[in-house]
Amino acid sequence: MLALSYNTIAPSLENDLRYLKWPVAITFLLYPAFALNLQKGANVCFYLLVLFALVGLACRVKPLDKSFTLILREHWPVMLAMAGTAVAIFLHQLSDGQFSFKPYDLPSRLALFALIFWALLLVPGTAFRQIQWGLAVGTVIAAIKLYAESHAGELRPVDSFSTPLVPFGNLALLMGALALLSIGWNKPGDKISIAGKVIAGCAGLYASYLSQARGGWVAIPLFIFIAAALYSHLRTRYKLLTMTLLAALILAIGTHSTMVRNRIVAAETDIAGYIEGKNVNTSLGLRWQIWQASWLIFKEHPVVGIGQDRFPAAIQKLAEQHVMTAEAAIQPHSHNDIMYKMATFGTVGVLALLSVYFVPAFYFLRRMRDPDQETRTIASMGLALCLGFFVFGMSDVMFFWSASNTFYSVTLAGLLAHQIKRKAELEQAVRSDSSDAAQHLHITVASFSFNPATFRFAA
Repeated sequence: MLALSYNTIAPSLENDLRYLKWPVAITFLLYPAFALNLQKGANVCFYLLVLFALVGLACRVKPLDKSFTLILREHWPVMLAMAGTAVAIFLHQLSDGQFSFKPYDLPSRLALFALIFWALLLVPGTAFRQIQWGLAVGTVIAAIKLYAESHAGELRPVDSFSTPLVPFGNLALLMGALALLSIGWNKPGDKISIAGKVIAGCAGLYASYLSQARGGWVAIPLFIFIAAALYSHLRTRYKLLTMTLLAALILAIGTHSTMVRNRIVAAETDIAGYIEGKNVNTSLGLRWQIWQASWLIFKEHPVVGIGQDRFPAAIQKLAEQHVMTAEAAIQPHSHNDIMYKMATFGTVGVLALLSVYFVPAFYFLRRMRDPDQETRTIASMGLALCLGFFVFGMSDVMFFWSASNTFYSVTLAGLLAHQIKRKAELEQAVRSDSSDAAQHLHITVASFSFNPATFRFAA
């Protein structure tokens, strides 16, 4: 009797919960604006998406008419990649014999990707594109806030909106780049919309400039290359003109900006001082010392690493052995995602981290030549996200911070879900066209009559 009642009620629950897609869509669209500018708001959005997913699962909602289990089976490589860091932590704790929930806090934001991705498959395809405005608004607010806190670039604040300055500047640059790439969703006549995204792109570039994060500037050529691949169908003269203007802009900033010149000169001085051994405690010198220390720790613990909790003590010990200076030994991490994972979670951790970057990147890369413009746009944005984080991770530990973990997980889930939904829409359109063509042919054949008496061959 209970089973009968449940089976009777379940279909109605599925129908009634179709409204769930709208809370999911609104939360997702608000997230980029909150990602940097309202840290607690960003976390609220993240966990709301997780909650919506759990509600949907409990009520047997099936986006694309597929169960959660089927979605996992179809996209298991990216699901496994996003959970890889949590697996690496578990393997380290298993080998160490000591278990703690604290190290799972940040990696759980990536591991919960599967739930968020499944929930976002509920969102209508047209609603996905509205994330462009969340990105644009979030980037402009971040630039304005950083402008005020840095006194127009005269100061270099430690953080902004409770996010450390370097990841803040990197994420602002990335959001601006994603807003610019989303121009691929616009028609040529959408001048106001395109202008708004160009403003957002400039705001992201300016926020990165104000952050003085030299490592983030390295990603700018990457974003330009991805944009060039996205708009490869444009005439050569348009692409050359755009490249020339960008090069002129970057050259002008480098030539006339005192701050940029000072940062470049400081880098040259840091390198010279480190090589000559005169001053190893500069910005770059501290990084090189901590990288060397991370490598030494990795060589002693190559499989599962030393663990996050033991990393500070390990580098302090190296400082006592005069392998590095005391100033370098107070760094909380390695200032490099790969080196930090090597030291803390060994080869397993490095493989997990590389999977986080490159497994999803493969999903997008194979769609960069798709004939559908919207699909190519989604793919370019996804590729910029994955490879952008990889480049940023060369000079800072992006996944050391809450804002970075949630931004990567939510944005990646949205872009991948959009790509899959778009593919389903195109396949449905093809099936509809085939069905219409078949129906038309059937009607034509049914109305055709043949009279042998009137049939004649042409002379």
